[in-house]
Order: sequence, then C-alpha cells, then structure tokens
Amino acid sequence: MPELHVVSWQDHGAKRWLKPFSYAFAAGDQLVALGLAEVPRAAMVLPLAFAKSGGSYLPVAVLGFKQGHNLVVSADGRWLPDYVPLFFRSHPFRLARNADGNFVLCVIGDSGLITDGPAGNRFYDDERKPTPETSAIGTALLQLENDKASMLKATAILAEHDAIEPWPFRVQEAEGIKTYENVYRVNESKLNQLPADALAALRNSGGLVLAYAQLLSMQHLPQLAAAAPRSAWGQQNPEPVRRVAALNIVDDNGTLSFAHL
Repeated sequence: MPELHVVSWQDHGAKRWLKPFSYAFAAGDQLVALGLAEVPRAAMVLPLAFAKSGGSYLPVAVLGFKQGHNLVVSADGRWLPDYVPLFFRSHPFRLARNADGNFVLCVIGDSGLITDGPAGNRFYDDERKPTPETSAIGTALLQLENDKASMLKATAILAEHDAIEPWPFRVQEAEGIKTYENVYRVNESKLNQLPADALAALRNSGGLVLAYAQLLSMQHLPQLAAAAPRSAWGQQNPEPVRRVAALNIVDDNGTLSFAHL
C-alpha cells in the first residue's frame, strides 16, 4: 500500500511536487479506473471493460491480461499508448476519506516526487492557499470520484437486463492456454433488446456512450498483446522475444498468444 499523507500547509507549505517522469510505478496494474469524461478518449487506444466490486460494475481500462502485468508500461518506464488515464497522470496524488467521511487530497510520501525545491510545482502559494496546479489535481480526482455515481447507475441498468457478461481472456503462454476471468463486457445482443424506458434511462445517465465505447474498444485487444514484448513484464522474461504481427496474435479461437514471451 502507498504511504499516503494528507496535503497540508504545515507539512507541505515549503515543499514542491514533480509530475511523473516514469510510469514504472504502474507496471503492476492490470486495470485502472476511468472517469466518465475519459471513456471516449481512452476507448480510442485501449480496450475497456468493467470490473466488479461487490454487486456493482465500474469501467476500467485493461492494461494486461492477468493481475500484476501491465503491458503498456515499457521496460524503461514509458507509457506506450497515446492516452494516459487520469489516475496515473495525477500521481503522486490520491484522494482518501477523513474521519468525517469527506474526501481529502493526499500525496504518496515515498513516491520520490516530493521535493524541497527549487524544481517542481509548489503545493501552496505565499498566502497559504493551494496553487492552481495543486487545486487542478484535486478537482480532477474529485470529479473522478463523483463520476462513479452516474456510472454505477448506468451499469446497474445494464446488469438488470443481463447486458453485462464475463469477458474471459484465453492466453497462450509457454506452459499452455490459461484463462483469466476478472473483467466483464457489454452483451451487444442484450443491449439492442433493451426496452424503451431502460434505453432512455441508460442514455440519460451517460451509459449509452459508455456501453458503445466499451464494445468498440475491444478491437484494441490485439494491439495490447502486441505491446507485450516492449513492456516491463516482457523484458523480465529471460527467453528471447519473438515479435509477432498484431493481427496474428489472436487465433481463430480467440486465444492471445504469449508462448514466446
């Protein structure tokens, strides 16, 4: 777990923070949560899915096929796709709830991005107010949290009509085919059969855009597999890497081949 510290004038008034210069901190994240406003942009370059938490579903970007493997962070810490989700762009900041249940802005103390200056952004200005840069991060993270209410409403409508289903990944690894089943997708047939009132409710909650974005984004799955040789995970494998054309990574059975990684 990251070492979180509440941002305060007392602790951070004289300090500065740096933007991430490497995304190595995300190399173990298979999924990342998305805000509603991010979904159309993320769907252009990454496969999207739903992750289940309790009885609810929330949209995520799929970064790898099994826990602990992020295929879009290169061995030298570069982010490979053209879009970086807000959760990672806002590093080293996070939101946490205080004793009253309210969100407070926190920073990861051991991130290596908190300095005594002179480089970086100030946490506070001379009037002891958060700088515009710090405020912008807090506002964006709060919007990410606020988006959850709309997205939970939308996915609840989809789930009620059985329009969300498991999305298993069948991966051909050196030791054989393995199936990973921790994400979900839209069932397009059930989506098209939604009654008019459910369809209207889905549209009004922003869920219609979410559903179609998820369906369209599934085309990026082969590209995600193609990124594997350049990822930190792929470079850790002592076996020689044989690059495979993206279109040949998925076979006729929907199996993603990692046999040579």
